[in-house]
Amino acid sequence: MISAAHSPSARLIVFAVSVFLVGMLSWVTPSTRAQLRPKRVLVLYWDNKDYPGNIRFDESFKSELRAERLENIEYYPEYFEFSRFPQENHAQAFRDYLREKYAGRPIDVVVATADAPLNFLLSYRADLFPDSPIVFVANNPPDPNTLAAGPGITGINYKSTSRGTLELALRLRPATTQVFVISGSPQHDRRFENAARQEFAGLENRVAITFLTDLRLNELVDKTKNLPANSVVLFVWQQAINDQGRLLESYEVLGQISAESSAPIFGMGTVLLGSGMVGGYLQGPEMNGARVAELASQILNGTRARDIPVENAR
Repeated sequence: MISAAHSPSARLIVFAVSVFLVGMLSWVTPSTRAQLRPKRVLVLYWDNKDYPGNIRFDESFKSELRAERLENIEYYPEYFEFSRFPQENHAQAFRDYLREKYAGRPIDVVVATADAPLNFLLSYRADLFPDSPIVFVANNPPDPNTLAAGPGITGINYKSTSRGTLELALRLRPATTQVFVISGSPQHDRRFENAARQEFAGLENRVAITFLTDLRLNELVDKTKNLPANSVVLFVWQQAINDQGRLLESYEVLGQISAESSAPIFGMGTVLLGSGMVGGYLQGPEMNGARVAELASQILNGTRARDIPVENAR
């Protein structure tokens, strides 16, 4: 007896199905296969995975992507820890890591959450993601020619609110005669102080402004706990190394200063809330993450990055 599975008619059916499937596969063109693959979004964060600002940006970014109801999305977070490893060889090693990791895996949108990762992406764009549009959050956006180059760039100009916050402090405390500005970076490059000096132009006629830049943590604590009467502190941004050699993030530094400060402290970031500042014009990763996700969604839906104007942070 010949089983049904091995009968001539069964073999004919199997052959016909095989021919049909081969034909269907050949019908799927490369462009069709590209449309069927997942849409991939890579977010390059400044600083480490556990930094509160990165956590909040990540949460709001993913939440907004879900709200946009985009299907078949792959999300890749990466962390460019420039504040901890500012050396040039770190940037090159990180470039090599990303190039090997994402070889053969096209990225549809690359997001830079701050100036340092944006500058890194612009420096190594040709090596890493030459065909990927970039969406950024940055204090210093690229020039128009760079924005229009290649697949394009768009994003959010993170306007500093330092001057507005200082003017707010002076309105709330009109007897103020002295302002102490805290800023610093592991590179001791005074970039935050230089930016603040430009913003405060003209205010020196109203109050004396003293910059406490790149001081060691114990020095900052000593100075701020013995400030003159009618003083306020403006906390811009500061990392510091503690006695055990650990790098303290900005909110941790503020927490130690505010515990003993003899003057009220004003600041600009939502991440600093709860660490001892009394107020200010706040911006934060929660708002930026959601808005950047909206911009990325426009690109994933077919809008060219160069056709989306750069906007100011909300």
